[in-house]
Amino acid sequence: MKSYVFYLSDIAVNIYPTQCLSAADIKALQASGLRKMPFETQAANEEQATELMLAHFRANLSSLREFTRDMTFTGVILNLLL
Repeated sequence: MKSYVFYLSDIAVNIYPTQCLSAADIKALQASGLRKMPFETQAANEEQATELMLAHFRANLSSLREFTRDMTFTGVILNLLL
């Protein structure tokens, strides 16, 4: 399995095999305005790596929604009590 990294621009996400990126390549990507996403994965191919990335961020988004909902409910209760 290969290791993949993701670079993000304003409108696109690019995927690169980790082994293929040199330090000069990374600097060139950053100079062109791409930012590295905080996610790396091991996958058989780019398609599988993309699916893993999407699943990871969907799970995080779901957790954040639940946290926000819980904190909102707690805040409302506290405001009513005070």
